[in-house]
Amino acid sequence: KYGQTSSGAMMFGCFGMLLCLLGELSEGYDFGQLALTFLKGREADALRPRVQYIVANLTLAWQQPLRNAITLNHQAADAAMSVGDLRYAATGYYSSVLCQLYSGVELVTVRRSLLQYLPVIEQSREDSIVALSHLTVYYLNAISDQYASSRLDDFAPTATIQRWKDTEDITSLCALYVNQAHYSYLKADFLKAWELQTLSLPYWSGIGADQSIQFIVFFDSLVCCAVYPSQPSDIQAKLKKRLLENQKKLDLWRQTASCNIQHRYDLIAAELLVLKGDFWQAQSLFQQSIDGARKNFFLFDEAVANERMAVFQEQHGTSTSMEAYVCQAYRLYQKWGSELKTQQLIRQYPSILRQDLIFSPGSLTSVDSLDSPKLSKFSSLNQSEHLSHWLDFTCLLKASQSLSGTLQSDELLKRLSTIMLESSGADYLALLVPHTQGSLGLKLQASENGILTFSEYVDPKAALPTQIAEYVKNTSEIIVFNDLETDLPLTDPYFN
Repeated sequence: KYGQTSSGAMMFGCFGMLLCLLGELSEGYDFGQLALTFLKGREADALRPRVQYIVANLTLAWQQPLRNAITLNHQAADAAMSVGDLRYAATGYYSSVLCQLYSGVELVTVRRSLLQYLPVIEQSREDSIVALSHLTVYYLNAISDQYASSRLDDFAPTATIQRWKDTEDITSLCALYVNQAHYSYLKADFLKAWELQTLSLPYWSGIGADQSIQFIVFFDSLVCCAVYPSQPSDIQAKLKKRLLENQKKLDLWRQTASCNIQHRYDLIAAELLVLKGDFWQAQSLFQQSIDGARKNFFLFDEAVANERMAVFQEQHGTSTSMEAYVCQAYRLYQKWGSELKTQQLIRQYPSILRQDLIFSPGSLTSVDSLDSPKLSKFSSLNQSEHLSHWLDFTCLLKASQSLSGTLQSDELLKRLSTIMLESSGADYLALLVPHTQGSLGLKLQASENGILTFSEYVDPKAALPTQIAEYVKNTSEIIVFNDLETDLPLTDPYFN
């Protein structure tokens, strides 16, 4: 009769959360979005952080990319700070960190964010969030640094764990056991990971429809797959039952949240096909999972999919393919930032990952940086190129580094440009290098008519799309245009 007020936002948000908890994901998401539309005007200031927090963590990721929840959580926390609500500021900031972690953001960024927010979290005096934040700091340090003297018993103080048990804080207990299990998994201590992950099972109910359940279920399946071959038949039967139960959940979730779930579903489906002996279809699904994780920027998921593909190739494929996927897994784990995992891979595959052939992040030059490219979300080409394309390019770059010690730079550039023209089928190639005051200068032009190198600064504006070149320089992205189709906000005169 009198219309809606901002107080309706909380009602719609909670109803959306309840629907998602009951498995009505599409409807729950819609009610969450509806709740956000009521947050208008000053009268909504007090409710805004709470509603945004509910939507960000309990409805949004069931349809949108998980990374979108990072921004909404941050907005919720900022809104809470503006009205002095330290409780929701702490929960919003901490949840934004979890969304970064579970969506595959580099660990150094996740850790930096958490340490930045930690003073506010501690100031809130919300004991559970403060304790979880310290647990997460320790966990991030443990999986990032191989030299950290990390022990499972140190993930949380004994008194804190006992308090969680006494107060039946099932959310915190679930986080503890999953973090410990993940640490053990990265160390390749799969039996310990399985033991800890099994301890977490009774506490999954404390997660509800929170976005973190997507990772927890997927990770539980990874652990089951890792320990399956070493178990007797009766335990294998229980593991397979657990895998199928998890897969049923992933199957439901991928119907509305394919951007977050499909590649995870494909990876576990591939593992199940291996158990059935359907190796041909399993290989296809392994690659499909790798491509899906890359397309949706799940860095850890892409790394683990390559690692599992390497295990599959070692057992049922070829040694050459296995080596390629091991190298790719190593590169992705290194980019993710887990020194603990990269060192474990070196110990497991010493003949493949020879130390003298591995470039550490600190030793990369401007040429090396192309070895781990970031595909632009604006690229109009399909991003599921086969792994070998990048590996071939990587080999070319590393070969150029070995040549650079014996060749003059101009001669090296000419040889490389010739190889790249022949390999790519391109008609024209240009190399831009930084010049004075950060401007780009033309260093080389190559075409079928010949190769020109320039010893002095040459303004590239007349011959190249310099606006796009500046964009690439500033973002470190690879940009590929197909028939000049792009969503980039650029109006480069070159294309006129």
